[in-house]
Amino acid sequence: MNSQDNILKTNKAILRLTDEGIIQQEYPECIDITIEDSREELSVLQKFCIDRKRPLLVDIRNVRTVQQESRQFYSSDEVARYLSAVAFLVGNPVSKIMGNFFLGINKSELKVKLFTDEYQAIAWLKEYV
Repeated sequence: MNSQDNILKTNKAILRLTDEGIIQQEYPECIDITIEDSREELSVLQKFCIDRKRPLLVDIRNVRTVQQESRQFYSSDEVARYLSAVAFLVGNPVSKIMGNFFLGINKSELKVKLFTDEYQAIAWLKEYV
């Protein structure tokens, strides 16, 4: 993968594969996530996970809402087959509530953890590269 290929975009998210092998996903604007957004994110994420599962850092500080269908999709085996672990970067009360809600419904064997510090999140994810 060349440097042009390590950054991919969806309608709402930017995904980047770091040199350490961690996928970083961010939403540059305040958004609401629909099931269509979730499916598009997975189709892009799969391009980084052709040869193996990878850890994912998702910055949800700009996320206002996530549709119920999307929350269920994110905790599905379909998503878990590509990821080794997920760290959510939270900051405001809304993102903390969403992150905690996801932790509560996550029924897959995927390791998931919330962080307010990006460096701590990356250090944790390095264990799952």
